[in-house]
Amino acid sequence: MTTSNATTAFVWIWVLGAVEPVVAGRLEKQDGYLLFTYGQSYRALSSAMAFSPVELPLQAGTFEPMGTNTVHPCLRDATPDAWGRRVVAYKYPRLAADELDFMLLSSSDRMAIHNTLPSLARRPIPIMW
Repeated sequence: MTTSNATTAFVWIWVLGAVEPVVAGRLEKQDGYLLFTYGQSYRALSSAMAFSPVELPLQAGTFEPMGTNTVHPCLRDATPDAWGRRVVAYKYPRLAADELDFMLLSSSDRMAIHNTLPSLARRPIPIMW
């Protein structure tokens, strides 16, 4: 992806005891905000947990970020830091990256409980210890 045209992405999570990540939900860009919806299959897991009990309680529905946030802070926390954002800017100099771009352009081989990918066809890179 070299342009800022992504409008949706899937959020994967490593649940307790699992050897493979599962899709937890979907992000959708709408009017400058990233809205989040938990997947029904994720909510049905006995090991499912809310990303944040306040911002994103584990329930049906689409969640809009609170206050002046354009993305839920608990999801933004897994995006690249300032250095990582400079790396993305260097690698994609013509891209006016937004939060979804940073989520999608960062690699899966980093420390985070969740990961964001553009489609269900791609799977996160497993972290080997």
